[in-house]
Amino acid sequence: MMEKGSPNQAAAGLPDDLIVEILARLPAGPLCRCKCVSQSWRALISDPAHRARFAHTLSGFFVFSRPHSASAPSSWSFIAIQQSPPLVDTALSFLPPSHGEIDILDSRNGLLLLRCPGEGDRHPCYVVCNPATAEWVALPQPSQTPGQQCDRDGRGLKTTSAALGFNPAVSSCFYVFQLMEEKWVYNNVNVIRAVEIYSSETGAWISRLSGWKDRLVFFAGNKTYFKVQDRAYITCVFVGHSQGRLRYVHEDDEQPGDSLSICVLEGNVNEEFTVKHSVRKMDLFGPRKSRWPKEHQTVAFHPDGNLIFLYHRPSDRLMCYDMNRREMHVICDVGGVKPCQHLFLPYVPYYSRVLVSPN
Repeated sequence: MMEKGSPNQAAAGLPDDLIVEILARLPAGPLCRCKCVSQSWRALISDPAHRARFAHTLSGFFVFSRPHSASAPSSWSFIAIQQSPPLVDTALSFLPPSHGEIDILDSRNGLLLLRCPGEGDRHPCYVVCNPATAEWVALPQPSQTPGQQCDRDGRGLKTTSAALGFNPAVSSCFYVFQLMEEKWVYNNVNVIRAVEIYSSETGAWISRLSGWKDRLVFFAGNKTYFKVQDRAYITCVFVGHSQGRLRYVHEDDEQPGDSLSICVLEGNVNEEFTVKHSVRKMDLFGPRKSRWPKEHQTVAFHPDGNLIFLYHRPSDRLMCYDMNRREMHVICDVGGVKPCQHLFLPYVPYYSRVLVSPN
């Protein structure tokens, strides 16, 4: 007899192994909706034995906090946005104690990029880890020491920023990009002059000069890169990916607009961005107390839904704005030592083993 709520007689007669094989090919959004098809499908999708086969969506944020006081230590925490937190070691307790106090630099499709301080005569090093499988690997040293400040040819250069590249749908290899940046006049904006690239496939670093005549900038905590033509975009843009498309947030701080607009790259011949949603910031946060410093920070787009995450500094809260319902929800108080600079790194768990652990 066919189970109540099952899809149809043909599907109900399929063996579980074949159903799992079909479901494993679905993106996270449609896979989640398949839980509503029947109790048996829900059990298959929720079974820990199949966890590594299925796509997963945003589970929360690793929050790296750096106090403004030099005497206060940096720290990190994990904020879950789902009712059931991911079954991963968010405390990173699998790392050896010798790694010391680490900096979390980036998160990409389940992997984290860390910078660990050197002890004694050792230089700082990069570590890539997977909290879901407790794997980690220490990278060999690049030619420029990670986290180094230097002065070359009268220019203030630094290697304090690095990014992680990993897309398991394309390859099991990952890449680390260490940026050689030149200080610029605007806060939180750095001009990239060169980059060192590590490939897990080759196990080696290569160096490349940028060669860009125009300024190429990136925004702290947001590892999406693009050329800047208009000075206004330097301080008013957050760029990210959602539902397979590139999106950005443009903020109009000039009265009477004071709005937040979400634009989408439609992928047409001209590759133009189209405004898909706009909302007044007053409707989100209430009246602004001051024009400077900026009272909120765009954190991330949800990868599988029309949601945008924002951090409101005056209330110290992480919030979520639903563009479909035009509703704002408070997720939690961020907490920590004040004043503090927070780096929010979206985390999607990845339960497959892709790293070679030195253990």
